[in-house]
Amino acid sequence: MKRSVLSVGCAMMALVAAPAWASYGGGDPSLWHPMRRSVTEVGFDIDRLYWGILLLTGAVFIAVQIALVYFTIRYRAVPGGKAKFIHGNNRLEAAWTIIPSIILVLIAALSKGTWNDIRYNAPQSEDTVQIECIAQQFAWYFRYPGNDGSFGPRDTDRLAEAIAANNTSDPWMVDRQAVPAGWTGEQPPGADDYTIMAELRIPADRPVRILLTSNDVLHSFYVPEFRVKHDAVPGMNGGRLWFEVPGKNVQGYEYFDLICAELCGLQHYSMRGKVIVMPSGPIHPDALAKDGAAWLEEFDADEYAVKDWLDRQTWETYVHVMSKITAAEQAGAEDEYY
Repeated sequence: MKRSVLSVGCAMMALVAAPAWASYGGGDPSLWHPMRRSVTEVGFDIDRLYWGILLLTGAVFIAVQIALVYFTIRYRAVPGGKAKFIHGNNRLEAAWTIIPSIILVLIAALSKGTWNDIRYNAPQSEDTVQIECIAQQFAWYFRYPGNDGSFGPRDTDRLAEAIAANNTSDPWMVDRQAVPAGWTGEQPPGADDYTIMAELRIPADRPVRILLTSNDVLHSFYVPEFRVKHDAVPGMNGGRLWFEVPGKNVQGYEYFDLICAELCGLQHYSMRGKVIVMPSGPIHPDALAKDGAAWLEEFDADEYAVKDWLDRQTWETYVHVMSKITAAEQAGAEDEYY
């Protein structure tokens, strides 16, 4: 009987350990993951922690069930048997208190390095891409700093008035005419800030830092394949959300779902967006040769043709052209707050 129970227990433990051991040893740790495959390096680290903890807790669970079955059979009621009073065993009680405590400390120690990478070790190199994200019931809005590399300031007074009046038509309220002290650019920094709703385009092989905030209530930025999730808090710019998608993990041009993981209102279910990973590389010569007015003319004539062409280019080309178009639109707009 003892051998049968032990054999069944070992088989069950092997089934639990197989996917974790196979993926942890050098393969893809997200291969057996119940969620979609990970495409970020941080995501692989999280998946390795997931499988390690699952292996450990699975082994403990199976061991406890084996012990439960064994003692149920071993000490079952039999005719003529007498009950025995057992006071307890202080050594056993100390062991099953101390050992789990040590295991929890070890899990926390192993997890801390990955946690630091996600929360505190965001790259600060010139290669890092910074994108602002505003969450607002019930959509995501993104802003790129344009070809000058600087974000224009937001008009906080007009934004407060709009929120008070429940006017959410322009969640950004970018002051495109403001010129900060010491600014030496040919145009204000906000003139070429490119903004778009529900579509986040990022380059492969470059670290991306998302400056996250909310205009109304709590939201949560979540991309399952990136294994990143971060709350968007009103009044706060979250500078600790970052990720990098190696080009080897994507097929050139790939879509991923962006969802809100925080119950934010009646239409929470509809707060979706998409993340598009594009190849990273030099700006196309045609994009550099044409000025903003020429690109705007083509864009107005056939928006879809321009976007179709851009979709076949690098991320750098896409942002360069869209920033030129935005600056040209702003220069010809009657509204100074375009």
